[in-house]
Amino acid sequence: MSEFFHVLFRLNVVPVIDCNKMPSCLMTENDHSSFRQYMDDPEFKEKFQDSYISSAMVKCYPVIDIRQDLTAVRCFGLSGSTKQDIRNFKGIKDLNDHYLRTVDAHAYDTFYSGKCADCRKRKARQCSGGCYAFKINEMLKM
Repeated sequence: MSEFFHVLFRLNVVPVIDCNKMPSCLMTENDHSSFRQYMDDPEFKEKFQDSYISSAMVKCYPVIDIRQDLTAVRCFGLSGSTKQDIRNFKGIKDLNDHYLRTVDAHAYDTFYSGKCADCRKRKARQCSGGCYAFKINEMLKM
């Protein structure tokens, strides 16, 4: 992922991640320091902050995808396990709240990397550990 971001940055493309951000703690110090070279350009520095790659915070908020059959999924990565008929909800807020209660509420109590077990940020609910697709089975058991 780090190498991919470097290619994009050199092309003046700054990707903004809406979800599925890799936790920065899983990046090496070399990965973090390699991005500092872009900070000399003030315009780029501002855009770089929007990319979130340097942020230690990882919070995934429902990115609801509506399908042609009028079903919704919590996000594309969870489409196999979070399908809901949108006609059963009063509106998007009701559907969003459903996903927050049934899926997201368990994100901080599960983890897919042993590095996350004793993580202070996870316990403080500042990092949900990256993409939920890697731990959805554990989340649904809860």
